[in-house]
Amino acid sequence: ASSSGIFSDKVQNLATHVVTGIQYGANAFFVFYSEKLESSQDQEFQGTLEGAINKIPKMSVDGSMSVQLGEKEKSLLKSISCQFYGDFLLDNPTSFEDALKTYQNLSKILREDKNNSVPVEVFLTPLKTYDSNTPAVMGEICEGLITKAQDVFEDLSQFDIRCKEILEDAALKNLPHIYKNVQKFLDL
Repeated sequence: ASSSGIFSDKVQNLATHVVTGIQYGANAFFVFYSEKLESSQDQEFQGTLEGAINKIPKMSVDGSMSVQLGEKEKSLLKSISCQFYGDFLLDNPTSFEDALKTYQNLSKILREDKNNSVPVEVFLTPLKTYDSNTPAVMGEICEGLITKAQDVFEDLSQFDIRCKEILEDAALKNLPHIYKNVQKFLDL
């Protein structure tokens, strides 16, 4: 450490902040489809689906929809299928009820296997907080660079999701060398 503070000269000359916390979690998306609807029923379907989704937090822990939904809602929800996209692999739910059960188990899935969690937020503290001799940040990062960095992270997230989808494809089981390369890419 330098005589002027608690940080080495290298840290004082290059660093401006220290990571003081990382929040872990995961992104999970459920996409619902219905091929049986006429175009005139789209708005009704959307309203019914939104209503059912808004009731999810109030539904019982066992995932039962029977008490909370009306007959019209139950009938319409039985005609839809579901696709899951997320930061981890799951058995893909195929119906609204399967999606509901999966949704209710997400926190348990994340707690049981830490590999399912990814950093979703990082907390930074200026070094000046710990050592008043540390130089202050002299220049701000321009908005354009921040936007580009966000775009890169979003692209990486999309690549990650697509790779996980590829790994779920049954046809890939016949191509172990490609499966291995995709898995290696995901592990980077």
